[in-house]
Amino acid sequence: MTIFDKNKQFVSKVTVRLTNVRMAHDFPLTKNYAVFPDLPIEFSMGHALWNKSFVFKYNKLGSARYGFLPRYSTNPSDIVWISTPAHCVFHFAAAWEETNEQGEVLLITYGVVYHDIDVSFQHKPGEHPMMGAKNCF
Repeated sequence: MTIFDKNKQFVSKVTVRLTNVRMAHDFPLTKNYAVFPDLPIEFSMGHALWNKSFVFKYNKLGSARYGFLPRYSTNPSDIVWISTPAHCVFHFAAAWEETNEQGEVLLITYGVVYHDIDVSFQHKPGEHPMMGAKNCF
């Protein structure tokens, strides 16, 4: 993650390590945190060549996790990772912070979740690759 100030001047950079080569497509931000989805849309050149399909595929048996980094941190060891069941989110509509009764900060993200999705671009005519995907949030 690269941070610039309000004058578009470079401030700092921090490297975020994902599980493997994955499509990192959208990163929600809150006032104080950057959220890094590490979701199982995985790069597979072999799968693409063998099946004549897109180089990324959804691995529904793969791991999923979210990294939470204080927004202006320059230390990758400040990331807190939380594991979740496998799913995919391409876009987040919003993210914010709330404080619960115990004084704990909750990071809320709002997006469309897919638990099974075809990203091969080999769907049948008239069929959308996200048809039948289960959404929640």
